[in-house]
Amino acid sequence: MSKKLLSSAAMLALVLGLSACGDSGDSGEGSEANASSSSSQSAGPEPDLSDVPDVVATVNGEEISKDDFETRYQPAFQSSAQQAQMQGQELPEEQRKQMQAQVATQMIDTELALQEAKDRDLEASDDEIEAQLKEAAEQQQLSSVDELMSTAEEQGVSEEFLRGNAEDSVLLEKLAEDLGYEEPTEKELKEAYKQQKQQMESQMEAQQSQGSGGSSSAPEVPSFEDQRDSIEKELTQQKQNEVLVAEVKKLKKDADIENELEVEEPDSSGSPSESSSGDGSSSEGSGEE
Repeated sequence: MSKKLLSSAAMLALVLGLSACGDSGDSGEGSEANASSSSSQSAGPEPDLSDVPDVVATVNGEEISKDDFETRYQPAFQSSAQQAQMQGQELPEEQRKQMQAQVATQMIDTELALQEAKDRDLEASDDEIEAQLKEAAEQQQLSSVDELMSTAEEQGVSEEFLRGNAEDSVLLEKLAEDLGYEEPTEKELKEAYKQQKQQMESQMEAQQSQGSGGSSSAPEVPSFEDQRDSIEKELTQQKQNEVLVAEVKKLKKDADIENELEVEEPDSSGSPSESSSGDGSSSEGSGEE
């Protein structure tokens, strides 16, 4: 099963093409890089989706459409395709298929979680949706929700779709709270800061060694207190995601799932093993762990 659900502002970032399929939570220079790449992605290579059916998957009777799939798949494809182009290569067909399967599986997992949230009568208020959009704008260093909407529109993403994603994000967070998760401990926060500090120091050293040699002193690494809130938010989202992933794994046992983009991956012996959905489910969504 996918190890990552599209939750919180990360979902909005992916839809906008401001974040690739991978670990989120970068700040500072990473956010600037993501933000600067957003405009170029809209002019990036277009994926060939001629072989993708109009209905990508069905989850307990709810359809995941090709249009919704394309909106989520396109930024991931463009990011990988641009990296391949920089190396003078084309994105291999096998990798393209794997990416499609990964995105479809993430969407199935998210749909299962959202269905569970609705079964628990969880709701997202207008204020909560607006706060989610504001958070997404701030993470991408945009000045307002209006600018977020303008950026989305430039990339062919409607305001209605974006607000729907924000509502989904709120519901996923509420489901995680309803399921229960442990808050990050002070020890975990300090350990995460230690790792971030080491990374930042390594990056600074690399930049200095590649620079023109310097008149200006190296910038200081932000203190733990300065970084504490962002680290706590990141670790909280990780813990929320862990309980959501565990819950989806349970839900898949009894779910009725049809995934048209499911692919089989060879195991270490070279024979077909679990599919990209990760649970070995058949079209009925059941199967052994």
